[in-house]
Amino acid sequence: MSVIGLPLQWRLQAYNGAGADATVTGAYRGVKLSTDGALAYASTDAMTGLFTTTTVANAAYLASDTVDNSANLYLGAEIEVNVISTGGGDGSVTVYLQGARSTGNWPDDGQGEVAVVVSSTDWSAESTAGVAATVLV
Repeated sequence: MSVIGLPLQWRLQAYNGAGADATVTGAYRGVKLSTDGALAYASTDAMTGLFTTTTVANAAYLASDTVDNSANLYLGAEIEVNVISTGGGDGSVTVYLQGARSTGNWPDDGQGEVAVVVSSTDWSAESTAGVAATVLV
């Protein structure tokens, strides 16, 4: 990722290694510096959903919508990810943060910075609420 701030264009990409199909949802809230130099988070009401399609097959990738950071100029973000896999088994879903200089110029599948790994040893026990994780990037 960039040395300072989120890339101009960024997205999340989830790899499903949970052992069965999974539903992956995500939202984010940006953070930047205010005019007095303090951290300023976007309103929690402004948390934006990232994934239009939420179902990802086992051993497959799912990319979120592209976030255009050119207007907001966020330095970072609080990202929430929730995973539900009703097929049972154990394993993990790895979520990557990917950046691009322009839309469509994305790294290959599985490339980018690992933002969070969501794991369970018994996904069938998590099939109602799922497993949630929050990460600051």
